Amino acid sequence: EAVVKDVKYVGTNGFAWFARLYIPKGVTNENPAPAIFMSHGGDGVNEAMGNTALELARRGYVVLNIDMSGHGFSDKPIRAYGMGGAELFGYLRSLDIVDTTNITLIGMSMGAEPVASAADAYPDGYSSIFYMDSGSNFPMRDAMFAPETYRNVMLNWGTEDEYTEMSYGVSSPLDVPGSVKMMKTFGVTEPVEIGKIYGSIEDGTARVLRMPADTHVSTLDSVRTIYNAIDWVQMTTEGGNELSPSNQIWRWKLLGTSFALIGAILFMFPLGGLLLETPYFKSLTETTPEFKGLKGYVWWIAALITTILGPLFHNWLYSKGQGMTATSFWPQAQTNGYMVYTVVLGGVTLLLVVFNHFVMTRKQGATAHNYGLTWEGKGLDWRKIGKSFLLAICILVPLYLITLLMYYLFKVDFRFSFLKIRVMDLDRFKAFLGYLIPFSIYYFVFGVMLHGFLRFKNGKASLAIEMLVNIAIWALGLYVWDFFNYAPAFFGDGLPKNAFTVLRAFPLLFLWPTYALLSTYFFRKTGRIYVGAFLIGILATWIIASGSSFSVLPW
Repeated sequence: EAVVKDVKYVGTNGFAWFARLYIPKGVTNENPAPAIFMSHGGDGVNEAMGNTALELARRGYVVLNIDMSGHGFSDKPIRAYGMGGAELFGYLRSLDIVDTTNITLIGMSMGAEPVASAADAYPDGYSSIFYMDSGSNFPMRDAMFAPETYRNVMLNWGTEDEYTEMSYGVSSPLDVPGSVKMMKTFGVTEPVEIGKIYGSIEDGTARVLRMPADTHVSTLDSVRTIYNAIDWVQMTTEGGNELSPSNQIWRWKLLGTSFALIGAILFMFPLGGLLLETPYFKSLTETTPEFKGLKGYVWWIAALITTILGPLFHNWLYSKGQGMTATSFWPQAQTNGYMVYTVVLGGVTLLLVVFNHFVMTRKQGATAHNYGLTWEGKGLDWRKIGKSFLLAICILVPLYLITLLMYYLFKVDFRFSFLKIRVMDLDRFKAFLGYLIPFSIYYFVFGVMLHGFLRFKNGKASLAIEMLVNIAIWALGLYVWDFFNYAPAFFGDGLPKNAFTVLRAFPLLFLWPTYALLSTYFFRKTGRIYVGAFLIGILATWIIASGSSFSVLPW
């Protein structure tokens, strides 16, 4: 049992850091406990490391689980002041409830950087280091992962980790033990033996490599990796209890937040349906317009092209977007990747819409009304379009308030591993506003394609069947593409090509089916694309802007 507290620490030049502090029951200034300094990876937040933090707190360790600079609720931008390592580690050491002679540093992925900052600033101030699939974006340090001056280091690297080539310069995770970087870190000339302790824990010179069967992201929710973290802490840091590393309860937490995430998504359907029955919004409920879209084999060709477009452009466009110079209006590199991808994908889809209309469906008498864009005899009804936007807001505001309540009462997000819906601070809300219009454009265009041209069975399918078909149209290509990307890792000893960008498509595996369901449901309810497009545009922007790191200060 532990008390969890939110901490805000103001350091150099007024830079404010946010962290979560876990204090085990019975720990006081008269009964100090060993401690853990812990950091998440890039474009993450402290809650990403919540499973490991929970397990270590259960074992009697005070845990400081930080938000790196530019991440979470810490000040911006990224990489300011050593990512917070030295300053927040100094804060942890200042607590009178901490036994400063027994502290372990844990960093996941980019979290190696604040760990290095802490270790460099306090070379004798910690007992050991645990690197959780860390390596990407970490300084080469003369081709060494951890200098020989670092005390008692365990390297945990997944046998399917996508960042292997970027981090160790080898094409397969199975070659990591023999990589130049790894051998130099261990001070050997032969491949490192997995599981063997090199050096001495007592002298602080220990080096260990363990390689569980994990991808880069799955380490966050891995029994094997969390076992390794607990085991290394217990081997190198005195004062915790002897609860076995195999005794893990974090899966119940993950199950709860995952069901909560599903519940948050499902919440929007009945709430929207009920609001459409109120006197104010009832005017939006209309029958779906007559279908005059694509039919027969042309429908199948168009559906196939549509589902292929997403994966076809992903790696190239995401890389272009992330590589563009961040600005105060668009300050998040990861979000810029998604933004460029989404905008160009929307542009290509618009070209297909125009082509289909003028070459095929106009001959059948199709108009903007049949596509769910206008109202018969009225054209664009701006009053109803405004009401559609307001309805989307009225659905999402209660969802945001529930997210806020869950965060402050239980200190968790709606979350399944890397996928989360989070609350926003003012800086993130500013970023949200900057990205909202570019992101939303795609969902309007795709709504026209999906409901104007690709309604299944000429628009006569049941709602359930149409939902399933639209999930396939929107996301099936992405699933197939992702499977073939990962086949070399899971069925051989290779890695996905363009691993960094492939990994960034993971959230879309859940989000695109969700968007297909929302779009279809509200189109069938209102006969127009607007409610669904507004709802998805706002939701998608909220999800990405609330979780991405800041490359520069927002406006």
